[in-house]
Amino acid sequence: MKLCNGFRGRPTIDGKGVDETSRKLKGGFFDGHFVLGTIPLVACSSAISTFSSTVSFSNEKIFLDYTSFSEDIARYLGSQNAITGFLIFCSIFVLELIGFLCFLQEENRIRCWSVISGALLALTVSVPLHNASHVQLDPLSVIIFTPYVGDQYRTIWYWTYTITRYIGYVLLFCSLFSLFFSWWNNSQNDVSLKKIHICLRSILKRYVVESSSGIARCLNELFHLCATGVAKCFIFIFICWLPWTYFLWPANIAADTVAQIMWGRTGQAWDPSTGKVLAGYSISDHHPWLDTVIYGFFDHLGLYFGSEAWGLWLLAFLQVVLTSLAFAIIICYLGDVLRLSWRICFALLLFVSFNPIFPRLEMSIVKDSTAMPVFLILMLLIVEYIRRIKRSLRIAPSLVVGIIILSLLCAEMRKIALEVVVITFLVFSLFLRKRMVSLCIAAVVPVLVAVISILVFPVLHITPGGKQEMVAIPLQQTAYTAAVHSNDFSEKDRRIFNAVIICNVSQLDNIFTVDTNDGKEINSADEIKDQCFNRNAKTSDIFNFLFLWVKLGIRHPGSYLHSVPWLRDPFVIGPYYDEGWYVRWGWEQMGSNLILPEYKSTFESADRSQPQKYGSALYTVLTHMPGISLFMTEAIYVSWIPLLSFALCCIRRNYDRLILFVPWWLTIATLMLSPAHQTRYTWTLAFGAIMIIAIPFIELNGRKSATEASAVKE
Repeated sequence: MKLCNGFRGRPTIDGKGVDETSRKLKGGFFDGHFVLGTIPLVACSSAISTFSSTVSFSNEKIFLDYTSFSEDIARYLGSQNAITGFLIFCSIFVLELIGFLCFLQEENRIRCWSVISGALLALTVSVPLHNASHVQLDPLSVIIFTPYVGDQYRTIWYWTYTITRYIGYVLLFCSLFSLFFSWWNNSQNDVSLKKIHICLRSILKRYVVESSSGIARCLNELFHLCATGVAKCFIFIFICWLPWTYFLWPANIAADTVAQIMWGRTGQAWDPSTGKVLAGYSISDHHPWLDTVIYGFFDHLGLYFGSEAWGLWLLAFLQVVLTSLAFAIIICYLGDVLRLSWRICFALLLFVSFNPIFPRLEMSIVKDSTAMPVFLILMLLIVEYIRRIKRSLRIAPSLVVGIIILSLLCAEMRKIALEVVVITFLVFSLFLRKRMVSLCIAAVVPVLVAVISILVFPVLHITPGGKQEMVAIPLQQTAYTAAVHSNDFSEKDRRIFNAVIICNVSQLDNIFTVDTNDGKEINSADEIKDQCFNRNAKTSDIFNFLFLWVKLGIRHPGSYLHSVPWLRDPFVIGPYYDEGWYVRWGWEQMGSNLILPEYKSTFESADRSQPQKYGSALYTVLTHMPGISLFMTEAIYVSWIPLLSFALCCIRRNYDRLILFVPWWLTIATLMLSPAHQTRYTWTLAFGAIMIIAIPFIELNGRKSATEASAVKE
């Protein structure tokens, strides 16, 4: 590539200037037809996208008639002054014009992925969130994401508003992705300079890339998988996270963990779904028993040294230390072993260091945060397992043992991890070599989990968790169908149903929203699984019930979707990562004020520490600050990053890397089992985002290094 000296010449490639490239493109886009046809088309598209980006409304009742509808949205569209509104339109126009040109020039594969990505991700900002109370949000929040609107207000004006807003986002996102995918597809060869971004890319290479060569030399030495490289990355991450270990003093402890600490303190467990005391048992495996043991240990440690708060803070602090260390190891592994560019490694380092959700969430004491360091290293070992198979390297026994041990720890600290690991290795046995090794891992892990339960439960007086937790969604959907379509049940269906669900139709009517005018909305599956599940149901009864669930789902798919509205919330722009700001909250009726008694809580509220008051104010500002707030939003990690990373692999036909997505797609699939929407169910996707982002940029089938080659010979 030959670049001009300064700005006196035109950028060239192989001696061919921009003028020649433009001349070749003439007749396609840069003639009279382009001006008469494309410019007005893009202008209309930009107008719709500008509408989507700035429109809002004050109350769902405005959709009842056209006058209220038009006057209300006009107030919000005109809230910006004329100059600002025009600048917004011009910015979108330029972006969509460039994106449209790239779209026309690219091959069908890129066009298809641009449309698919744009259409799907536009749903994440257009589909309304589930809102149990129907309380209208403030205008700024309404601009950011679509609020829920009751069925009675979904008039023609509501659908006009919603569909127009969706189309505007589709057009905007398609333009963005056309530009991005065009650059991505052509950045590996010289054809990219024949595209519209030829001048920009040349200037960037001259004045950004070349001037950063000194930085490159330093950072290339940083991302090495050795003690020095890991230590440097760890110290950088930890220093950036350190303020949050103060802002959340002593810790953020929610209801599940409160119950576990109480069990460790009193030696008396109760059923969290009913509140009934379980005589003779110290722990309930309703919440993972290993977490309960850990929480009880640190609680007693603090009491032993005279400060319960310091004991629990130490646990949260260790979670921060171990997670930052896991991030450092992963980034160095990506840069050294997988040959990831230093630029991407540096970007990932900055991402995890300055994103406030990571230290904030790790200062919460809950099973998801406690298991996070173990989960991250397990995912790293799975990547190494795939890499070794792809490169025909020896699978060391230590690697297999490490995967099994970490899988066991994850399964005992976060139960859903067991299903993810087992299915992942079953998939590996189908699509990778070393099938027997993958099958052995898939078989050994659940067997060892069962053996550990047999050995440990009697010793620690642990009672198994309820069967209803894993079938909460089938219980919810079938019960709702029984309430709405009770006449469709045969006598056999009714017997199967009654063997598992003990609530009658009248009781189900009171739980579900059958009348859309009663102001209620289905919020979770907790009432069904906690109040209506027959705890004496046999395993055969549950299997028969699941067959009934499948049969009814084929007949009434609409009712099934309507009964679980919260399942869409993780995929829709709106919720951000925050567990609430309090020290300890929940189970007051069971005497939870015994834990950290200096901080009181009731059913309605809970005390904050003084540092938490400062931290809450700062975190709230960050969640609304343009730029950083995007990376604190749940849907970015559930919808955007996985889909775009997958698209980048497909665009360059890097199909061999798609196997790396298996555990992540399975993690997303487990969200369909959630009995309610809680952002902590997607923490693994947020913390694992750096690994998902890296997938399109790594090399799995490259040549073996000298060290690896010698290892194979040995």
